Amino acid sequence: MNKQQYLNELRSHLISLNPQELQEILYDYEEHFENAKSDGKSELEVVNELGAPSKVAEEIMIELPKESQSSVESTTSQNEKRSPNIVRNVLIAIALIFINLIVVVGPVTAIISVYISMYGVAISIGLAPLFGFIQLGLYGVGNFFVLLFSSIFSLSLATLMVLGLIYVGKWIIFAIKKYIHLNIQVVKGEW
Repeated sequence: MNKQQYLNELRSHLISLNPQELQEILYDYEEHFENAKSDGKSELEVVNELGAPSKVAEEIMIELPKESQSSVESTTSQNEKRSPNIVRNVLIAIALIFINLIVVVGPVTAIISVYISMYGVAISIGLAPLFGFIQLGLYGVGNFFVLLFSSIFSLSLATLMVLGLIYVGKWIIFAIKKYIHLNIQVVKGEW
């Protein structure tokens, strides 16, 4: 028996493995033949050292995890299991779309609208002292020190609001991402 015959027989015994695993194993044994050839051994000597391809295949099948072994029966049973899962996943996805449109989109839109309007409020509070200074400069109406301290207060309040809104914005984005991830898990059947 030469190298090619040995590898063909080994392939026929390992046909139930997934193609990638089978290719890796055959490559390893072909490499074994090449290394032995470079050491001066004949193909017949290597075949005798390795043993019968059926015994080698038996040992390989015992050593490999079950995931690598894919027989015709297991692929048909997987296909049978997939079809109800696909129908189930599609139905769950449709139900989630309706639930999200009816229950979730309204409140989330309201929360985001309030969030954006709070930025408008913070900007208005921050710009209010500017109008006071314009009025003082143009018309001379108002007390300078009262205006100065009220503008410091307004700018501080606006700054605190913006910092708080940034924190709230990060939380809103985090919550939306988590909710989307939850929907994906539900559709996949992982939750």
